[in-house]
Amino acid sequence: MIVLSDNDILFKLAQCDLFDEFLAYVQVPAKSIAILHTCIFKMRRTLRSQPEVLARLEQFCQVVTIIADDEVDIDILETIMETGADAGEAILAAKVATTPGAYLVTGDKRAVRALNTMTNGPTKSALAGRILCFEELVIGLMHNSGFAALSAKLNAGSACDGVLRVAFGPGRTEEHALSCLYSYADELRTSCPNLLTPRPEVT
Repeated sequence: MIVLSDNDILFKLAQCDLFDEFLAYVQVPAKSIAILHTCIFKMRRTLRSQPEVLARLEQFCQVVTIIADDEVDIDILETIMETGADAGEAILAAKVATTPGAYLVTGDKRAVRALNTMTNGPTKSALAGRILCFEELVIGLMHNSGFAALSAKLNAGSACDGVLRVAFGPGRTEEHALSCLYSYADELRTSCPNLLTPRPEVT
């Protein structure tokens, strides 16, 4: 299985120091995580004032697989680009569409909605059930690692994401956090019902 992660997800995982928990949740070796070759260059600029966070990201990027633009099917890429998805998300989605067992982990809701506008056909069918959004990733991490273990990290890194700021913080309970995460995820799942992966359940 290959998990392809966009820059937004990597940025948030670095901010919250959750790379180990992420790998434990997706249950694949680091080399089975594929990212864009431009990721580290963009993140160096974005995180130049946060050396500790950048160091986490640099370390992670050294052990994952880097994909190049020319590794994707050009016809599928063109079909996806017609939706208005940005180039990076389109490359990742095209790679998922042609890689058995792969799925895309993304924090870009706009890109997911763009993908949903594709005309029904082979490319859209190939992506069905293979996109994991950020909110449902956090739900899955909570299921796998536990609220108590994650809440401090998610709170510490919450400045990077509006949903995290609402869901986590002093005095916020697990019930409150899940309610917030489900609320945001439900909106995307309603508008793009066939693209998202089955929802992780917290017991």
